[in-house]
Amino acid sequence: MHITYFLELYETGYRNFAGIHLNGANLAHHILVAVDLSTANLTGVNLRRSFLTHANLTEATLNWADLSFAKMSESCLRLASLTEVTLQGAFLVKANLQGANLTGANLSRANLRQADLRGANLQGANLSDANLQGTKLEGANLAWAQFHRAYLDGVATDTR
Repeated sequence: MHITYFLELYETGYRNFAGIHLNGANLAHHILVAVDLSTANLTGVNLRRSFLTHANLTEATLNWADLSFAKMSESCLRLASLTEVTLQGAFLVKANLQGANLTGANLSRANLRQADLRGANLQGANLSDANLQGTKLEGANLAWAQFHRAYLDGVATDTR
């Protein structure tokens, strides 16, 4: 689907874009509240500073995407593929990232307060200066993850 048509449909109230292919699309600074992008292929997409609150990105592919400073509170990214994604400064309060693959992701300065990262793969992820207050990390793979100056108050984890 062409990006212009996608945005026109969204503006008319259409929200179900499950399975859409928007590889490499530039959606920076767009408001996409409550959009359903489940199982979508969004590889390399630019969603920098976009509003994706209450979005459904379950099982979506967002590898190498730029979501810097995106507003994604209460969004669902369950089982999403987010390999080497940039989420620097992103607002992910109460987001569901259960089982998501965040290998090598940049989550520095991200706000993940009360997010659910149970079973997520955060191997090699950068969580420096991130707010992880009250985040659920049980069963997460934290090998080689960086937590320099991260706020970890109330984090629930069973990892060693």
